[in-house]
Formats: sequence, structure tokens, C-alpha cells
Amino acid sequence: MKYLKKTYKAGNTIEVQKTYSAVWGRSLTKAGKTGKSRLSVQQYNDRVAVRNCTRSINANFKPKDLFLTLTYRRGSKITPEEAQKHREKFLRNLRRYFFRQGEELHYIGTIGVGERGAIHHHIIIDSMDPRELQQFWPYGRVDCQPLHEDGEYSKLAAYICHQNREYKGQKIGGKRWYCSKNLIKPQAFVEEVSAKEWREPPQPVKGYIIDPDSIEAGYNPVTGIPYLFYRMIKIPPKSRVIAPDGTILKADAAEKWLRERNREEIKMYHKARRWRRGT
Repeated sequence: MKYLKKTYKAGNTIEVQKTYSAVWGRSLTKAGKTGKSRLSVQQYNDRVAVRNCTRSINANFKPKDLFLTLTYRRGSKITPEEAQKHREKFLRNLRRYFFRQGEELHYIGTIGVGERGAIHHHIIIDSMDPRELQQFWPYGRVDCQPLHEDGEYSKLAAYICHQNREYKGQKIGGKRWYCSKNLIKPQAFVEEVSAKEWREPPQPVKGYIIDPDSIEAGYNPVTGIPYLFYRMIKIPPKSRVIAPDGTILKADAAEKWLRERNREEIKMYHKARRWRRGT
């Protein structure tokens, strides 16, 4: 018997999903889990959307690139249609700015609605001088934050995908998130593994650690076929860590210590079944 292993390389991360083909997987479906309940399918689709967004961000953006929040002046009554036009104009002018610098603009973003019904925009763009941004957004305020150093942006992707998109009782049309056409699109490397089942808990490859919060094991709510998903993060080559005894570890010693600690953490998560169980 064989299972399928899909591997995606995206920036400083490697994502792995293990499952079975429809041919082998039918005999492994979990009783009572093959029904297409609207809630279970929606929850699964939500998780897949976040994974796809995470992969796109990790593959195309790096530390010191910018996460923007564009808001409107207090009292502004902006409709979703007007907001989309403002966003398009902002990105068009920003694209021209990058072109004049001899560079190309990359972006991922979404439109959201605040608790009081105010529309706003979240957009990730390439690094630039933040002081130049306000000239392109005359409708209100621009807040920007640099992306953090580890190059793993799943929490940011979840924040983008889970924005409230309901305006005055109606859903704002369009996809959960949009992006420029010039983004790298990581492709899956698919291989068949000759084994009846995969090993749990998962083990990281050399130079990486597994993000425990990314591990998800369960059954596809549509097919009922089991799967395992996890994400690995690259260990920086010049890592420095302070061991419990106060010793400062560098380079290879730091990597070895981080990997050993990660393996123990994954074992604890597995023993306690603390990672997310899919539908």
C-alpha cells in the first residue's frame, strides 16, 4: 500500500501534506465522516484558504517588507464599490512608484469591515520608504508594520483570511484575498511512499524545525480520506541560543539544540493530542 506525500517549498518554510489517493483511500475512510455537512466542509475550506494564503506570503515576502492598514477619515461613508476603486487607484499609483525606482511591486491584500461597520484595507507590499506611502492614500490614514524576521507568516495569513466581509448585512463580493499577478506560485512535489501509513509524530528535515501549531491530522470531510499536514521553518544559519545552563550556543550547536528541543515539543504535543484535529 502507498500514500501520497505533497511537499511545497515557500521561502523559509516547507509544507508537507500526507494523504491517500482516491483508489487506496476509500478503504480508510472514517465511518460517519464522509458526509458533506455544510459546517465541516466550510471549516475545512477555511483551513485550506489560510494554507494557500500562507504559502503565497511565505514564498513572496521577506522580513522588512510592509504590512499596511489603510483606513478612512472618521465619518466617511464609503461603500464596498468605492473602497475597491480607491484600492485599485492606490495600487496603480504604487506600481508606478516602484517602476520609477526600477523595481516591480508585489502585493497580497484584502478588504475588511470593522466592528462599527467601517471599511478598511490590509495589504502586504515590498519594502519601501514608509514616509512615501501617505501621498498615495488621500482618503485617511496609512499604518505600516515591517514583517517579522523568521519568514513564517501563517498568523498574518489567518488574520487576512478571517477578516469580516459583511457590510450592512451583505457579504462583500470577491475572493477572501487578492494578489498581484507576478507572485511566485509554489508547486507541489508529489511522491508515492511505499508504506501502509505515515509515521506520527512527524520529524523535521535537517536545518528545519516543525511549527507545532501548524500540525493538523484528520479526515477530509468530502472524501473521508485521512490526512496529515504540517509546516517546517528554516533555522537561521547564524542562530544563537542560550541553553538552560546559561551556555551560549552558536551555529551548528545552536541548530542541534533547537532541533532536539523541537522534537521533544512535537512528542509532547502528540502525546497530549494538542494539535488540531481536522473534521
